[in-house]
This record gives sequence, structure tokens and C-alpha cells, in this order.
Amino acid sequence: MIGRRQAGLYLLELIVPIGLVFLWWLVSRHSADPYFPPLGKSWAEFKRVYIWDHFNDDVLYSLRHFAIGTVAGIVVGFLIGLAMGLSPRLRRNLAPLTEFFRATPTVALIPIFLIMFGPGMTLEAGLIGLGCNWAVMLNTADGLRGVDPVMIETARSYGLTR
Repeated sequence: MIGRRQAGLYLLELIVPIGLVFLWWLVSRHSADPYFPPLGKSWAEFKRVYIWDHFNDDVLYSLRHFAIGTVAGIVVGFLIGLAMGLSPRLRRNLAPLTEFFRATPTVALIPIFLIMFGPGMTLEAGLIGLGCNWAVMLNTADGLRGVDPVMIETARSYGLTR
């Protein structure tokens, strides 16, 4: 249940941006200055340039690489996290490597990926996958390690294997 104060804050969060856009439209509607064009003209130009002219070339291209990289990062991160969560020895052996690469900014790996894969979809999707890999991998490993031992014993008593 939302209280009165929270409802007022949510309403304020909605009204302020709308009010600012309305104020921008009101102040700029008769402007002839090329550095401060009317909001309607800016919006029409935005739609023409960014939505219609370059949508297939830029937006869909980026969304495709984002989707491929994200799915690859989630799958690889889950599989490695699963292996690390189930095997304490593997987790112990991979810990220095994972901590080193996790601390390395993804942007710093661009030259290495560029040499390995060359420019193109593999580089872009690989960097996106690497960026989301760590969160999935570490959370999967920690989630498996955090399972209550009583639950594991209960599952074994029902005849479930590892």
C-alpha cells in the first residue's frame, strides 16, 4: 500500500519532467536561433535522423549484437558458475584468474579482443558477453555454495544424485 507521501513523490517525479518539456516547448516555440531551435523542429529532426533513416542500419545492428552477447554471456557464465559452485577444487583453482579478469575493465580488453577476433560482430558481441558474464558466473557459484546443507541431505535421503 502506497502512503500519501509516497504517492505525492511519485506524482512529483512524473510532473517535473513533463513540466520541463512543456516549459522548453513554450520558451522555444517562436525561436529562429539555429542554436536554440523550437522543440517541435528538434523532435521532427530527431525522428527523421535517428528513427527512420538509421533504424535498420544502427539500432537493429546494435540490438542484434547486444542480444547475442548477452545470451552468450549468460550461458557461459551459468555453466562456469555451475562448475565452480559444485566443485570447491575448481573454484579454488580458478579464483585468482576470475578475480584478475573481473577487476580488469572491459574497455581495457578491446585491443586484445581486436587482435584476437578482428573488427566486427564477434568483437562487439564478445565484449558484451564478457561484461555480463561475471555477474552471472559469480552469482551462480555463490548461489550453489549457499545452499543449506540440510536441503542437500534431504535431497539425498529422497534418492536424488548430485
